[in-house]
Amino acid sequence: MRVAIFSPLPPQRSGIAHYTAELLPLLSGEHEIDLYTDCVQPHSPVVPSVNVFDAHDFVWRRKRTPYERVIYQLGNATCHDYMWPYLAHYPGHIVLHDGHVHHSRARSLLSQKRCDTYRAEFALSHSDCPTDVAELGVQGLLGNLTYFWPMLGVPMTVSHSVSVHNSRLAEELQLHYPNSHITTIRMGVTDPTSALDNSTRNSTRDGLGFSSKHVVFAAYGGLTPEKRIPQILRAVERLKQTTPLIRLLLVGNPATHYDARADARALGIEHLVTFTGYIADADLPQYLAAADVYLCLRWPSTGETSASMIRCFAMGKPVITTDLVL
Repeated sequence: MRVAIFSPLPPQRSGIAHYTAELLPLLSGEHEIDLYTDCVQPHSPVVPSVNVFDAHDFVWRRKRTPYERVIYQLGNATCHDYMWPYLAHYPGHIVLHDGHVHHSRARSLLSQKRCDTYRAEFALSHSDCPTDVAELGVQGLLGNLTYFWPMLGVPMTVSHSVSVHNSRLAEELQLHYPNSHITTIRMGVTDPTSALDNSTRNSTRDGLGFSSKHVVFAAYGGLTPEKRIPQILRAVERLKQTTPLIRLLLVGNPATHYDARADARALGIEHLVTFTGYIADADLPQYLAAADVYLCLRWPSTGETSASMIRCFAMGKPVITTDLVL
């Protein structure tokens, strides 16, 4: 089957980019894959049989040799902005990684001064909502209230079919979009333990300055307030009196709108916290091995299935997560 896939690729710092890179070798053995990114730039090697093109090449390549399937790996991040015109004009199958795209879509449209398009897409998605809410969005005043309005009208309405990674999100979407064909597929990620040997844990802990007696709690991914980093830091500050060997490992990019290091410094625990910055996908298993307890506390949730949490489960150690059951 001849298939076009729209997705970011590493080294773009996106979980979906990593997910696609893991998926391509499995697909390319049975299908002819053309992958379309936002631009042809240096990227991590993909399997030789997969062609990588600038998205602008899709229209003429499709016209010359039509595709049997077009797949869009869609998430709530700026690295997916480029695919919106294509998914609307050339509908296909959408793998929806987040049950909410309001943040990224608003940022994209409003930064281009396309306020009327934002209003129209908001109205399509939330026809029962007062128009004043969209005006608050135009003025940048919604903040975390955007979580009440996912703005999924365009992808859910135009797509031929949609897949998500958990049944709870599928049921919620089906309720709101009864005419959409929605399926649940498993979130397949590489087992991180397959990349480890018996010495990895100790060597990584040594390199990070942890002894065998330290109890290392760890969180992975962007260091944003949504990952509950402020709450984690406050918890460490309280526990240090009774558990002096506690350490915190924060693996991921610092956020532009929140300074976790400054927060740790203000709490007087900077010496207990190790910040790694961005870690390449291939190196992540060793940082998983270094920890004793994993913190997967994202809230609010957009209905996503966390690949990093699945990797934590695969390590066979305790995982602390937020109870999202209402």
